[in-house]
Amino acid sequence: MNISFIDKTSEEIYRKLVQLSTINDVTYLEQAIKLSGIEPDPAYQYFKWLKNVESKGTKLILYGLGSVAKAMEKAEFERRETPGYLYFPFLGDVEWFGFCDKNDTNFPQGFMGKKVMSVEELLSLKEQDICVCIGAPDFYEEIESELKSLGIHKNKIVRYVWPKTICYENKQYFDDFMEPKKEAIMIDGGCFRCDSLERFIKWNEEKGYEQIISFEPDKNNFEICKNIILKKQWKNVELIHAGLSEKESICNFIESGESASRISEEGESQIRLVSIDQCVGERNVSFIKLDVEGFELETLRGAKKCIQRDHPRMAISLYHKKEDIIEIPKYILELSEDYHFYLRIYSNAYLEIVLYAI
Repeated sequence: MNISFIDKTSEEIYRKLVQLSTINDVTYLEQAIKLSGIEPDPAYQYFKWLKNVESKGTKLILYGLGSVAKAMEKAEFERRETPGYLYFPFLGDVEWFGFCDKNDTNFPQGFMGKKVMSVEELLSLKEQDICVCIGAPDFYEEIESELKSLGIHKNKIVRYVWPKTICYENKQYFDDFMEPKKEAIMIDGGCFRCDSLERFIKWNEEKGYEQIISFEPDKNNFEICKNIILKKQWKNVELIHAGLSEKESICNFIESGESASRISEEGESQIRLVSIDQCVGERNVSFIKLDVEGFELETLRGAKKCIQRDHPRMAISLYHKKEDIIEIPKYILELSEDYHFYLRIYSNAYLEIVLYAI
């Protein structure tokens, strides 16, 4: 089944992202981001450089991570394989020879599964082919000066480049190629804190809508959204405290009160899941926006009737699971071969990737 893209840019972005998912080379991600008019996070280039340096036999040593080491290790463990971090250049993805700090008690034993060395051990390597990466950006000059005073040549000292994720959400879900129209029901899957909901209302204010049905499963975010809707006095906006899926059910949920909230067996909270078809019945749906933390495909399955009946325009997050890049457009075309697509990225990383089905 051929995926028909409306413009060449979308076609090229899609090809690069498919190559990324197949070969796992972040060069393809950088190229896809540039096609969306965004400069990729420099951390990707730095990550590739480190991998290249290590492949030539250089001993990579991370120095000066300090008291944040334990928190960093914990964060990496929790984030791996979670939405938005599929191609993230984690610290643990580098083949470090070892870790070092003036106070080596800052590092837990077996930190990242690698050797934790003393300053004396580091100095014993100074005549070898080493590269010391300073991991404390706020104290780089100070630490560099200390290392040079200990006899490590300045050419063997570099700054570790941490990822700095930037999202450009101004046009996300409602880009220039999307014309405002008089909407029937607009489905807002994943309200979070009304960010995209507010953008939709402003973007479409001249044309209007009959109703917006917005879904938010996180209790804290739901209360925030409820207050925003009341304060803004948006008319005909129904906010439902539930997640979206293929059918009604109860599931475990990690409730962070932030954007990291997600469905997981490890979650200590429980939430209700509903389907779009169940909520709208026979009413007409003209627009579906989905950012539901990895449940996009299940949500589309739960909207099968209204998609086939109403042929709504859709703006769907495509970055939460590796297989989404293939499976989501494939499923949409199974429901209706009349759909054509745009694809754009609104971040300097593997985030905020949106598939537009028209």
